[in-house]
Amino acid sequence: MEEKVVYRTGIESTIDSASGRLTPRILERLKAEAGYDPAAKRDRYPMRTLDQMVHVLAAELFPAKSPEEAVFELGFLAIGRYHDSLLGKALFPAIRLLGPMRFLKRLPLLFRAVNNYAEVKVDVEGKTVFVMEHNEVGTAPHYFRGLMQAAVSVVGLNEPRCELLSYDGHMGRYRVSWRA
Repeated sequence: MEEKVVYRTGIESTIDSASGRLTPRILERLKAEAGYDPAAKRDRYPMRTLDQMVHVLAAELFPAKSPEEAVFELGFLAIGRYHDSLLGKALFPAIRLLGPMRFLKRLPLLFRAVNNYAEVKVDVEGKTVFVMEHNEVGTAPHYFRGLMQAAVSVVGLNEPRCELLSYDGHMGRYRVSWRA
C-alpha cells in the first residue's frame, strides 16, 4: 500500500493560514512535532505532517478555544487565505459561476488535488444541503468541518453551516447546508 502523502499545496495552504503569526516557538514546534521545516521545501509530506501541523497551529493560534473549535477555526482560516491566493482568485469566481451543485460534483477532485488518498463522496439531499463523506480526515475532523463551512461561504452562499455527523478515527461524514 502506498504511503498517504499530502502535496506541497495542501501543506502551504495550512501554513499560509498562519501568515504573519509564525513565531520562532511555533516554527520550532512545527519542526519537532510535525516534521515540517519551511526551509526544506518538499513536494510531498507524510499525512502525519499535516495532521500534527493542524494541531500545533490550532493550539498556538487559538489557545482560548477548545481543541475541536481551534482546529475548526484553523480550517476556516485556511480557506480564507486560499481564497485570497493567486490560485484562489482564479478558482472561486469560476466556482460561483458553476453554481453550488456543479461545484459539489467537483469536490472529490479538489480534495484529491492536495493528496494521494482522498476518496470523497457527495450526496445531495436538497437544494441547499449535501452530505460529504471523506475517507481520511486524520485526527482533526473539525479542521475539515472548518474547511467546508468556509468553502461554502467564499463561494457566496448565505449562512453556511457544516456539522460533523460521524467520525471513526479516519472517515468523517459531514452535513453542509446554507440558506437559499
